[in-house]
Amino acid sequence: MTRFIPACPRDKRRNSARRDEERTAGFTLFEVVAVLALITLLYSIFIYDFDEAARRLTERIDLKQVEADLQTLRAESLGRPGDYRCRFFPNERFYLLQMDDTVLNRSLKTLAYTGLEELELVFARFEPVTGEIRLGTPQGREYRLLPNAAGYFEVVRE
Repeated sequence: MTRFIPACPRDKRRNSARRDEERTAGFTLFEVVAVLALITLLYSIFIYDFDEAARRLTERIDLKQVEADLQTLRAESLGRPGDYRCRFFPNERFYLLQMDDTVLNRSLKTLAYTGLEELELVFARFEPVTGEIRLGTPQGREYRLLPNAAGYFEVVRE
């Protein structure tokens, strides 16, 4: 009598080894979703920080623009006689520069004049400029530009 040995146990071992290889060959759905969630979280934090940094940079640029314009008016008034004025309007994101007959409309991207009344600064040859310029952002940050003894303006953050 010939004894027949079934090949089933050996095949079972091969099939189970093949199944184990298939399981470890890729990522599970849970792992993919977890990694995507982590990437999304890090991206949202980065975008928020980048947006805030860009907004603050724009504020600094606006402040430097106002400061440079006021220094230009002061220097022009010392150099030659004429009518030199700077006018700010309540809650507006622009101001006017007047140099004799020339009027320039200067816009601000993030800052607005927060005074309650219109402010007009007059730059005369040997007279000090008086007046405080208050600028603010929609986020609530406030800046003041104050004239110093030399007639130039300095930025103070509140």
